[in-house]
Amino acid sequence: MSEGVARELVQSLIDSLVDPTTESLVLVPAERPACLHVYAGEHAGKRGWTASLDCRRMMSHLLRAIVANSGDGRCAVSWRAHNVDRVTISTSSPALMRRVLDVVIADHRRTCPDARLAAIVLGSDGCAPRRIDVVRPPARRASTAPRRPALALVSSHSPA
Repeated sequence: MSEGVARELVQSLIDSLVDPTTESLVLVPAERPACLHVYAGEHAGKRGWTASLDCRRMMSHLLRAIVANSGDGRCAVSWRAHNVDRVTISTSSPALMRRVLDVVIADHRRTCPDARLAAIVLGSDGCAPRRIDVVRPPARRASTAPRRPALALVSSHSPA
């Protein structure tokens, strides 16, 4: 997937979050529990979001640094299990939320390159949840070469 397409997908997620009817957005990898929950709410008296995820300690440090450098949000980290932290980020900044989504999606692409990642967007307007495919694994290419039966070597001589 090109960087431009990836940027457009993240922008569509941000557009969904900025929509006042959106209550939550959940990133869900194929056949695994959700990896990121984003809920609409208030932050610093403005419409904002709270994002929570369980992640490796290294990623929690990266997210904490991103929030600290932005100056536009709060980040709380709590220990969950061996090398796993619960990270909770509150912000009213779409730019910070975009950076958080970029990092989570890039991590998914790096650690699970063959797994699909979808975003489920829930709204307060009574419409059905929307699904946005964020990461699609590369299509498996069918071989154009004809299949040959496996060869078995059979010896008529017995070992001496």
